[in-house]
Amino acid sequence: MSDINSYANDLLIDFLDAAHKELRRVLHEEFGDAWFEEGIARHLNSSALDRTRAMLASPMATIDMDRVDEEIYGVEHLGSVVIGNWGLLGETFGNRQRTEVYFGEISELRHNVSHRRQRHMLRRGDLLRFVRNAQLLLKAFDSPTTAAFDSIAANLEQGGSPWGNELGGTLPPAIEIVSEFVGRDAEMRELSTWLTRDDDRHLIIWGYGGSGKSALAYQFARAVRDSAPSSLQAVVWLSAKVREYVEGETRDRLADFDSVESFGRAFWAAIYGAEPSLTETRESIIRELSETPMLLIVDDLDSVLDSQDLAHFLLYETRTTKSKIIYTSRQQIPGLQTVEVRGFSDSELTSFVRVRAREYELNLENCLDRIGAIRSVTDGFPLFVDDLLRHAILDGLQEAIEDWSQRRGDAAREYALRRQLSSLGEAARRVLIALAVASRPVSGHELATISGFADDDVQHAIRDLVGWRLLNRADENPMGHPTFSCNRNTQRLVQKTYTRDPIYRAYQESFRNLVGSARPPALRRAVGSAISDAKAYVIRGDMQSAEECLRSAMAGELETNSDLWGSLGWVLSRRKDRESTGKARLAFSKSHTYGSRKEDTYYHWMELEREIAEKLIDESDEARLLELWRAATCVAELGIERCGETPALCGAIAYLKSREAKTLERLSQFTAAQTCFRQGADWARKALAAPNPSSREASRARLYRSLVIALDGCGDLGRTVEALQEWEAAVGGEDPEWRREYDRLASLSAYRDYL
Repeated sequence: MSDINSYANDLLIDFLDAAHKELRRVLHEEFGDAWFEEGIARHLNSSALDRTRAMLASPMATIDMDRVDEEIYGVEHLGSVVIGNWGLLGETFGNRQRTEVYFGEISELRHNVSHRRQRHMLRRGDLLRFVRNAQLLLKAFDSPTTAAFDSIAANLEQGGSPWGNELGGTLPPAIEIVSEFVGRDAEMRELSTWLTRDDDRHLIIWGYGGSGKSALAYQFARAVRDSAPSSLQAVVWLSAKVREYVEGETRDRLADFDSVESFGRAFWAAIYGAEPSLTETRESIIRELSETPMLLIVDDLDSVLDSQDLAHFLLYETRTTKSKIIYTSRQQIPGLQTVEVRGFSDSELTSFVRVRAREYELNLENCLDRIGAIRSVTDGFPLFVDDLLRHAILDGLQEAIEDWSQRRGDAAREYALRRQLSSLGEAARRVLIALAVASRPVSGHELATISGFADDDVQHAIRDLVGWRLLNRADENPMGHPTFSCNRNTQRLVQKTYTRDPIYRAYQESFRNLVGSARPPALRRAVGSAISDAKAYVIRGDMQSAEECLRSAMAGELETNSDLWGSLGWVLSRRKDRESTGKARLAFSKSHTYGSRKEDTYYHWMELEREIAEKLIDESDEARLLELWRAATCVAELGIERCGETPALCGAIAYLKSREAKTLERLSQFTAAQTCFRQGADWARKALAAPNPSSREASRARLYRSLVIALDGCGDLGRTVEALQEWEAAVGGEDPEWRREYDRLASLSAYRDYL
């Protein structure tokens, strides 16, 4: 399948064919030979019907000319027919309002993929919403096609991309950019429309500090990577944050580049995983941006505008390439298309407060009652709202609002941070400052070295800071020790608050000494170079060369390198043929044997096993299917042993356990099925509680849905409803994902006394 839009269009046709068939059957039973006139024609818009007939009769028509009258209306008319026959179909569909909503949403998708295909990029969430709508409507019809849509929904929920593999490139861990993304639908649509146009290759997302510019850019980049439009080969994120001036002083900031040459090295590393072997020139950068069309995000353009040469290269010279570039900035740039990011709307603010209040264990009803006051003192900017709610942990919401009303903006954030760290003690304050000066995640031992505190004191401080969501656990370092970081907004706040503190400059020097003593050895550079070259081949579609590149690097001391074997498994798994699947399994297994601690290695291995299992769902070989679900679960468990309980891996096990349980039910092993459902619920809870140290999305709606399905499978009606209510409290009752699951349970007689 070439792209997500074409895939959605094919599914839409499958849905319409199945729905038409069932509707015709029902109406024929009711009206006999007059079923079309009585059940359909009188509920259709006559002018639209005439136009459709004329189109079919046209010699320019390119669709099936054998269509009969009852098949020439689309989903818009299908919905009208169902509602028009509500007296006959009402008991089948249940809730009339929700039925109209489902048909309306499918109609909107049909319009986008049929009439706006060249100007609209369908997102995974849009596709999943359509599949679930179709699933519910076909289930009401008792259509056998329901099972196929059920499998498709399950695949999409777990990150599958039936239209093709996700794009190459690199995004930073989600936890560094955005704690929880909500809303911004209008802005996402603007970005989607821009991406599909050929006339403007640059766009700027602008707004005041704290408005959520980077979060919007990040969410869009992740959506593009997952949707994999055929016009792009990669998605790349680069930070232009170099330095800023605070009270007359220059302060170093994290940056991926600060010149044209370092820009070339940075985006090459982001695509391929290592720096290029040759120095990048302006011409080679332009050539790469054309030969490998990508979506490139340049975060914080303001930092480089003082460099005339770099700014001119980014804003003007790159316009001749085939890549699309988004900049984030606090100002508009003349000549660039813009998307402005303002404070949250009322509904967006409510959704955001729901999520963060639950995260900080605040009284949700109290927070929702004070929405107006929260908006008043924060202007609805997500960064300020988040910091205000965290401050409320210490002093209560009312006092936090009063503090913010007196100080506003950054002054309020600095005051709140000092109060929080004062309550945690000096060790926590110094550990957080040490994290803020670091340009990469650091281990507890490194933090002790930088700060001068004992290891035990540092570990205690880390626990406190994690509890306050001021730092996050990152990946393990090459020695297998956990590392930690703080997100960029927290990092900037700490830098701004403590830049004049003498220990800040002392810690900067200590970190520079650490970095200088820990340069990567030659073998590690060789591994990075081989993986870089292999990724370049994959992006260009040359899988054979990618495999040969990795195998040729596996010599001498690198013969047992886990990263090379993991990358080889990934390359082989993308081929999708039977022989390569066996080789991919072997490569992934060797990567684990040789000590891999990379989440992606285990996630891609798990996905390989899961996809194999899902292809067998309709073949009814239940015993074999059971083995495959368990094999995929085993892989995810291996990943958790090495990488910790990440949301992606825990969520995968929750899904796999429910799949295993359903297979056991079909094998009449009901006791074992109950055990699997309970395990699935436990894993869903772990996924919801775990911070996300990677860029791999683990949708909370998907995790809540896994939890509800698992508890429902256990037959624990009370806890199922409690989980559904918890989900509603977190996202609101108007969330379409929650509403669909509510409707599913409400249609079951067992839940009528609970709902």
